[in-house]
Amino acid sequence: MVDNYLFRFSKLLLLVFLAALQAGCGDINESSTEGQTALVYTSNQEIAYLLSDKFETSECCLEDPVLTTNLQILRKKLHALTVPEKEWESEPYVVALSTRSLVPTLLLLDAPWVRYYGDKENWLDVSLLNDKGYNDCVDIAEAYDDMPASLREAFSNPNGNLSGTNTDQTGSIQRLAFPQFIKGNILFYRKDLIPDPSELKTWAGLTELAEKILKEGKTKPNAALKYGLLFHIDNVINDFLPIFWGYGLEIENLVDGADQKKYKTRLIKALKTLKEFVYPEGGGTGLSPASSEFDKFRKSKALRESFFRGEALFMINWNTRLHDLIEMHRIESGRQDKDPKGFISPEQIGVLPIPCGEGFDTHYVNIGSFAWGVNKQALKDNDNVKSIVKIFFKVIANECVQKTIALKFGLIPSRGRLTKELDRRHQQISRLFHNKENFAGRCFKVHLRSRPFRRDCINLFNQELSKLLTEYGYTADMAADSLCQKLGDLFRE
Repeated sequence: MVDNYLFRFSKLLLLVFLAALQAGCGDINESSTEGQTALVYTSNQEIAYLLSDKFETSECCLEDPVLTTNLQILRKKLHALTVPEKEWESEPYVVALSTRSLVPTLLLLDAPWVRYYGDKENWLDVSLLNDKGYNDCVDIAEAYDDMPASLREAFSNPNGNLSGTNTDQTGSIQRLAFPQFIKGNILFYRKDLIPDPSELKTWAGLTELAEKILKEGKTKPNAALKYGLLFHIDNVINDFLPIFWGYGLEIENLVDGADQKKYKTRLIKALKTLKEFVYPEGGGTGLSPASSEFDKFRKSKALRESFFRGEALFMINWNTRLHDLIEMHRIESGRQDKDPKGFISPEQIGVLPIPCGEGFDTHYVNIGSFAWGVNKQALKDNDNVKSIVKIFFKVIANECVQKTIALKFGLIPSRGRLTKELDRRHQQISRLFHNKENFAGRCFKVHLRSRPFRRDCINLFNQELSKLLTEYGYTADMAADSLCQKLGDLFRE
């Protein structure tokens, strides 16, 4: 396995080297970037669309000639580094920062890697890119202030370790990377069957309501219902983390300490939440697919397709799945050989934060957002590169740009003031992330949070959760004992 990883890593280094040659940077290890006028960036579908000819016909460009000029500059100066999806597990976007290479200059990274390299002082504080006094200026600090506070925190460095310190009322904070959009896991539910979701704040409330509705029998409008809750089987850690945090838990709580017993009790409750959904034996609810059905739900798109067929009351999934569900309904409604009444419509879909444990009031969202950061190595003593980087951030922080891309791809802009520009279904998700959504007069306290950086911890949780859900005799108490023991061993190494 080590040899395989080294082979993949070598291929990624080759990608970076080739990108360096394409950008005219020469040797990727040279300390001087004199004369460099091209930037290499890691690409995704949103930025590819932004830099395409199609975007030139958008309302943004038609009404803003400065934006049009800036986009023309970026098309000439930016060179994409596209990493194959099969290599994503190797965390390819960190290659440049790991090797202190000059390229890529602009990188898309998720929050754990942003914070990790922020501590190593490899990022530029992007709020230092502001050009005061220009008509086309986009104030990055202002754009950050328009984000949910917890999202801003996930992509910032509160320790003030970077050179060039920005100080605000909370002290020294470096804004390490700029997330254009918010992606996180939420709870989808059948709004037509649950008109008042205000009692769904805890897992006990969700379980009680799900059991009641499923016991009412297979009568319209819930004739197709089979399950209370759908969640990911193979990557269950993504869905479990908000449950884990919602019981007031941190990984560090489970390592040796005076309060370990108290936190271990909470962990058992969190683990039982999942265990009892799968196994009705021994008092469990059995509201989720049984372990014998897991293979069916391991297939790509299986969760959303089952929910779309009206088979489940609740589903934990990325907020971007709302756009997918709307598209699925649009496609099915246009087909002549199928009756669209056999599927749920967008009007039947509601969104909620994932429940928390009894006695707790904060609901957590596991952040899946990627954000744009700047590799400081590429900016050394090079005003040309700095000017292009400034233009790039002016463009991606532009409100019209964020709105246009969000509407096309069904995304949630990071800027809260754009909520009103979305369709009403996506508006609800945006208000939820910004802690402005009320459910029957009650507001759910929502906190956006990134997964732990340590891959060994994540792998350990995945192993234990898989065993918990696939082996009936493996109890929550056993899983908790194993997790605490193995986490202690990891942290003592």
